[in-house]
Amino acid sequence: MYIISILSLSFLVIALFMVIRKTKLQKQKVEQVKEELDKALLEVNEQNIKITNSLRAAQTIQHAILPPSELLKKVFNSYFTIYRPKDIVSGDFYWYGESQGEDDITYKYFACVDCTGHGVPGALMSMIGKTILQEIVDKGLAKDPAKILEMINTRIISYLRQQENSINDGMDISLIRFTDQEGSVKSIDFAGAKSDIYKIDKQKNTLKRYRGSRKFIGGHQRKDINFSTTNIPINKGDYIFMLTDGLLDQNNIKNDKFGRRYFEDYLRQHSNNPLKDVGDLLEAALDVHQKNVPQRDDITVIGIEMK
Repeated sequence: MYIISILSLSFLVIALFMVIRKTKLQKQKVEQVKEELDKALLEVNEQNIKITNSLRAAQTIQHAILPPSELLKKVFNSYFTIYRPKDIVSGDFYWYGESQGEDDITYKYFACVDCTGHGVPGALMSMIGKTILQEIVDKGLAKDPAKILEMINTRIISYLRQQENSINDGMDISLIRFTDQEGSVKSIDFAGAKSDIYKIDKQKNTLKRYRGSRKFIGGHQRKDINFSTTNIPINKGDYIFMLTDGLLDQNNIKNDKFGRRYFEDYLRQHSNNPLKDVGDLLEAALDVHQKNVPQRDDITVIGIEMK
């Protein structure tokens, strides 16, 4: 009986030793795995910082291609911009350029552009689009807004070799052209690639939507749809609004979009306000609508008051 007790105690000690040893080995493995995870997390954080810093540098470059506020203040009586990239860099941009026409007439152009995607892919497309648009206008390769859009379309398809692949990236553009006649603008010429603009007639206190073509820039699409130019009469003090679809598509906590109807109603309600106030109120309305809901797309809204 004594021997059996000794043996039982010995087996118990051995089993306890094995359990302790196994537990110690498991603890060492856990600590090793934890160290490896901490090291991997540190590397990920370091890479994330590098990527973020690169994107911040790209953001600086992208902002540099936007028209400076000093320039726009000289061109227009007043203006506002709501420019909210979804990520650090944006697929949206707006642009201003000039070109000499016949009889020394200076044609002035303003565009609001929404490139496919957002973030880095959208930003790359925006740089391509801006470069092409700038070249066409600077070199006077086309004067009419519709012809400019057609030329951009042809070049995007060529540059991205879209006739040879399935890449369907491109951009939506609203482009206006105007001239100063005796210090004021009498009319603007508008062409849109799947993009519309709005005008508030200050004398009649009315809002009108001018629709662009359903054709977009780049990608694979029907060839029987063409861009067209619309002449819009302008009185001094009229407001023009250009926007990408990010504002209209932004949802709230109930998944309801901001929507075109609400946007139009908001412009009508505040049509008598100074343009800067309209922009501030519209941005505040977006904040109230969106609250803490993540931004869905790049958002750009431009308001300009013609001279």
